[in-house]
Amino acid sequence: MLARRVFLASALLSFGRLFARMLDLVAALVVARFLSPADFGLVTLATASLMILRAITELPISEALQRSEELSPADIDTAFTLSALRGLLVTLLVAAAAWPMAALYDDSRLVPLMLALSAAPLAMGLRSPALVHFARAVNFAPTTVIDVIAKIGAFAAALAVAIVTRSYWALAISLIVPPLISTPASYLAAPYRPRFSLASTRAIVSFAGWVTLARFITTANGEADRFFIGGVLGKAALGFFAMGRSVATTASWAVGTPLMQAMMPGFARLQGDPGRLRQAYLKGQGMLVAAVMPLGVALGMLAEPMVAVALGSQWAEAAPVLAVFAPVGALATVTMPVHALVLALGRPRQLLMRDVAMFVLGIPAVVIGAWSFGLMGAAYARLLTGIVLTFLNLAIVDKLIGLGVARQIANCWRSALSAGIMAAVILLLGPMARGGQGTLHQALSLLLLASGGMAAYVAAHALLWLASGRPHGPERFLGESARHVLARLGRKSGKPAT
Repeated sequence: MLARRVFLASALLSFGRLFARMLDLVAALVVARFLSPADFGLVTLATASLMILRAITELPISEALQRSEELSPADIDTAFTLSALRGLLVTLLVAAAAWPMAALYDDSRLVPLMLALSAAPLAMGLRSPALVHFARAVNFAPTTVIDVIAKIGAFAAALAVAIVTRSYWALAISLIVPPLISTPASYLAAPYRPRFSLASTRAIVSFAGWVTLARFITTANGEADRFFIGGVLGKAALGFFAMGRSVATTASWAVGTPLMQAMMPGFARLQGDPGRLRQAYLKGQGMLVAAVMPLGVALGMLAEPMVAVALGSQWAEAAPVLAVFAPVGALATVTMPVHALVLALGRPRQLLMRDVAMFVLGIPAVVIGAWSFGLMGAAYARLLTGIVLTFLNLAIVDKLIGLGVARQIANCWRSALSAGIMAAVILLLGPMARGGQGTLHQALSLLLLASGGMAAYVAAHALLWLASGRPHGPERFLGESARHVLARLGRKSGKPAT
């Protein structure tokens, strides 16, 4: 019952996040038509600064409240106070960094750009903390609706600015508008009268400390390379790097992040039952890999035609970057639930140790790769560190719940083999899709390859499941959940379910 509830909640959240992230991606692709890669790199420098400064002050307040057995008004008030203070601090830090960044990269446009972006963290910090009640009840409908509305508003605003100004401000608007919409909407969904209190600070910060450090290291590991690439290889190279990475991760993380978020309450409830917790982890892992791995493989296989259709010839150098980053995302799905597991068990120190190791390895690898081999050297360095990260995550799961590395990998064999069959089908269909010219032909060819590959993936997954004797896994879980939903709809309509 809990597993089905988590699945249905995560499915809703995944749909909302996927829709929102796809709007982000479409907005970036549309705006990129009006911008040069150097303009895109300029905004990337500003947003990377914002991300790192936000990570320095990160407080996983929502996660801390979700783990609490009971919530008091003082807990909610403290959460609001800490969030507001953090938002104000990040705003001031981003604003203060504007002039040093402009001087460092010799570009005065960074000053107004970073000052405008500094409004976003303050607005986000003022969201209603009462939304946590929905998360504790594994009800993500309110937050999904809020996020979707905010992204639609941001998409419309960015598109209007892009058409009118044809400037990089369109990308900035797409980052500023969402919190300006979602914060007022949060009070409509979860009414709350703001009150300042620090009564529960110790309880929240005691959990948040390790997580804050871990997230800062993770963010620094993911964003610091952009400063080096922008400074040494130039803003255009950074634009190619950022665009390829953004496209590679949008779909996979839009699906995977909500699933991980929905798993955390379920894992927390089972932490006293190791056997059931291991089974729940395997189920969650199976669902994530089945849903997300084919997206990464398909993006890697179709990088060149996708960039040609969506971005045009000026972005051609982003295609090989996308082709490298997409498999990293596909591989990462094998251990995506580890974050939810670590937080549910209250062991964030494991994340910190992992992320410190990745920072020590990752940043030098990217620096050496970029310095020696240029843009693709940096991309391949990220590929290698992604492989190392996956094995570190496998080891963490083994240590925490006694689930061996071999068992974790074996749990995904049907999805991995099906993804390989999908890749083979795309290769076979490739010659059929070539031969014509023009954007329309390229778009139709891309649609043929993508739909053919996904059809092959679904068919292969189903056949492998049947050949394996219909074991417990994502296939059976999806079927049972679908029958459950149809039964409920049938009861409501007064008709028997089919």
